[in-house]
Amino acid sequence: MSRRRLDAEERAPCGVLGLTEVSTYAGRERAGLVDLGDCLVVRPAPWRLVIWEPLRTKAPSPALAQPFCCYIRTVIFYLRPYVLRPWSKLWRDGQGRLRATEPGAYEQWDRVETRLAYHDVVEFEGELFDVWGGTVKWARNRWWMCRTARRLPDECRFAA
Repeated sequence: MSRRRLDAEERAPCGVLGLTEVSTYAGRERAGLVDLGDCLVVRPAPWRLVIWEPLRTKAPSPALAQPFCCYIRTVIFYLRPYVLRPWSKLWRDGQGRLRATEPGAYEQWDRVETRLAYHDVVEFEGELFDVWGGTVKWARNRWWMCRTARRLPDECRFAA
């Protein structure tokens, strides 16, 4: 498996404000458009954007928290190192013995939903872009979701 080299704009939050959401992926329902006013945007190439979305979480630094992206928009911050709760539900049987019904889960700091997801359409400088995946990164003493987006052809303007 080859790893591509990260460009400078993907290493640390940078860019300008001015991103607006046009539409969301068809499989998701959401009331109204999402406020993306605090997202930073860099345009390293005419067809590509790098979007830095600040995550609204109180999870501590990577020394104590490990982010894990699951589902389409959910980021869970687990305790680092992973700590397994011994039991999730305890009860006593008829003879007074302590029983556990289910194994425990991993301890979490926080669980947040990102504002952008795969195939959301955003507008920047009058052009439409299709949002792709990203990674959670720690920079400037907070957690960020760094995503990329590709420009959509002009024919898609009327479909969005």
